[in-house]
This record gives sequence, structure tokens and C-alpha cells, in this order.
Amino acid sequence: MFLVDDILLAPFKGLMWVFEEIRDAADQDRGAEADAITLELQRLYTTLESGKITEAEFDLKEAELLDRLDQIQESGDLEDAENVFKKALTIPGYTEDSLAIFALQKIEKLKNDIEYGKAMDEGKKAISGEKWSEAEVAFKKALSLKGYESDLSALEGLKSAEKELELKKNRDAAKAAFEDASKKVITLLISIQNESKPTTERLNACDEALSLLDSTDKFCKIYLSSGDQSEISSLKSQIATLKSKLCPVLGNDWAIPDIGMEFVWIKALDCWVGKYEVTNGEYRKYKADHDSKDYFNGNRQPVVYVNYDNATEYAKWLTERERKAIPAGYIYRLPTEKEWTTFCQCGDNREYPWGNEWPPKYGNYGSMVGYYDDFFETCPVENSGKNDWGLYGVGGNVWECTIKSSSDLSFDAWRGASWCNDYPGDLRSAYHGVYSALDRGNVIGFRLVLSR
Repeated sequence: MFLVDDILLAPFKGLMWVFEEIRDAADQDRGAEADAITLELQRLYTTLESGKITEAEFDLKEAELLDRLDQIQESGDLEDAENVFKKALTIPGYTEDSLAIFALQKIEKLKNDIEYGKAMDEGKKAISGEKWSEAEVAFKKALSLKGYESDLSALEGLKSAEKELELKKNRDAAKAAFEDASKKVITLLISIQNESKPTTERLNACDEALSLLDSTDKFCKIYLSSGDQSEISSLKSQIATLKSKLCPVLGNDWAIPDIGMEFVWIKALDCWVGKYEVTNGEYRKYKADHDSKDYFNGNRQPVVYVNYDNATEYAKWLTERERKAIPAGYIYRLPTEKEWTTFCQCGDNREYPWGNEWPPKYGNYGSMVGYYDDFFETCPVENSGKNDWGLYGVGGNVWECTIKSSSDLSFDAWRGASWCNDYPGDLRSAYHGVYSALDRGNVIGFRLVLSR
């Protein structure tokens, strides 16, 4: 407790009546609040005895009320003293009294000491509870007090609070960026997994998603939780796996996802060869209104009524459409004369696409002694017979268009015979059909390769 007599260096006998009057008035004000707190304590004890609150709740409230009583007394002593000396300095003859002025200065210092102690306690308590904003306010309050502007403890506390606030700010920003990126990535994943979308569009979505995750990982990693970092890694791995399935891998068979066009990796040619002849369904992805006429319009029948130019334009369209997916330097194109002969003979120089014996073992040809199939026109490509390299319809079904070489994409010949051919010479592996590059008909189609 701080009393007036403790502050004065010598008694003010002639002014004591003034001091006492001021103190009595202040005591009356404090006494009223103290009485109210005492009454509240009595009610608190009654509430505990009735079982309406727990002992833990009672202890917490009791400590709060008792602390307030101490504060009233402590602050009241200083306030009383300050008022006394201020009043003394208004009395004629004492307006510049050095003792009163000194006492007021000491009172101000004591008040600042108390406020400093309170502010520091509040700051430490806030730090203990990780309430960094409250801690910052408390330490700034301590530093705002006269005589404590450069206090090392308050400065250190403020520095610690500001550091944690900045860290929390960065963590919150990183979390917000991660959540925003995650929402966008989930939306992109829906597009990536949508098999009806063009491959290029799905690959673009893959790249955008990976870019978002890489950016978030790069700029926010040190502020993200281990759980968030793990989720980023999982999403990146998932997207990378999906992306790999949208692109052909050298040495592996391949299918264009949304079109469904399948290709077989042919090691002897170091390229992919269409597993089937191009179908009406696949061709209509390029030209929706194409008509193969009459009994030849089934989606899985080979496209007919196309010539060399039509086949070449389709290959160019497919290359541009799939440019992002296919390896650098590769294009979709017609097979060369040499390539076609190689995958027709399956590496053993066979006389016919099925081997060296007559009649045919499989395919879709015309009527011949010893040979029969169930079709009187082109058949679905899956039913056109598979050779030893896994290619269907290399012999029969439709004549297939070839070019001179990979560097000379001009027309070479029509190869492989069709659904209506039955003369042995026409069915030979080496035979070149008599049709021109401009011809169209229900016996002419094409197959593609993916090569350099």
C-alpha cells in the first residue's frame, strides 16, 4: 500500500486538514465499490454451498473478485495522494512548493511502475496462451509509459509477439493459398478424368494443376503443415499418373483416350501402327457428316469413300489435335510402302498376310473355295482377322492407302485387297492395287501410323 506519509519527505502540518478531507471523499467512493464486491463474494459463497457452481468455477470467480479489491486499494492510495498534492499546489503560498512537486513526480513514477507491471503480466499471459495480438498490444502499452520507452524486457516481448504474428500471418496466407489451389485442382481433376474431353484439353488441365501445386509448394511450403504438404505431394503424384496415361510411351501400345483409336507398338519399325483400319466413328470425329453409304456406315466398320487427300488431311488434323500428347518429332500419317509390307509380312516375308498357304486363314475377302466368312460387305474392324503382330484387317476388308516414304508423303499405292477380292494374285502381300490417289469407293479406306 502507498500512503501519503510514505511519499512525503516531511509532514505538511498546516495542510493536513486538506489532505484528510480529500482522502475521506475518495475513501467513500472506493468503499462503495469495495462493499459491492464484498456483497458479491458473500453471494458467491452461498451459490457454492447450494451446489449451483463447481469448486473450480468458485475458485476462479473468487480470485477475480479478490484481485479487484486489491487493485481498488492500491490504485486508490496513489489517486488519493495525487489529489492531495495537486490540491496543495492550489493553496496560496504553496503553488510552487518543491516538496509537493517532488511528491507528484514520485507518484507519477509509481503509477507508471504499476501500469508497466500490469502490462508486462498481460503480455506474458497472452504469449503463454499464444494470443499474439493481445501480447503485442500489452507490450506496446508498457513501452508507451514514461521511463519505459526503451525497456529491454518489453522490447523483447514485443519483438517475440510481432515475430509470431508475422509467422501466423504467413501461415494463414499459405493455408488460404493452399485451400484456393486445392479447390482449383479438384475442378481441374474433374476435367482431366473426363474421357469425353479431347486429350489436349485434359493435358492442359494437368499442366495447369501441376503448375498451381508447384507454385503453392514453392512459395508456401515452409508455412504449411505437414498434412497440407503431404496432400500436395499426393495430388501431384495423382495428376502425374493421369498425365502419363494421356500420352504414348515408347515401346508400349497406345490408345487415344477420347477417340478410342488404338495403336500397337511395332518394334521392328520403331513406331506405332494402327491396330485397326480407321473406322467411321473415328473419322466422324473429324468430319461429322461423312457418309460411307448404304451398308457401310456402321461406327466400327472401316471408313470408305475416302481418297488419299482425305486420309492425309485426317492424319494432319489428328496430329494437330494430339500435338501436346505425342512425342516430339512424331506425327500421325499414312504408312510408307515399306512399312506396310513389313507389318503385313510380320518379319518373315510371307506370301500372303496370313502366311504362305492357300486359301486365307482369316480376314474379310470375297467367295473362294475353301474359304468362308460371315460378311457380304465391310465388317467391324474387330472381326477382320488378327495377324501375328496384333494388327487386324491387314489383308481384306478395305484397300489401305500408303505413301512413298517418311520424307516423301506423296501417294504410293493401295494395299491389302478388300472384302470383295477373291483372286489369289490380288491378295498377295506384295500386290499394289490399281486405284489412283483420287479414287473413292466402298472398297477403299486407310490405316494410320504414329511415327517420325
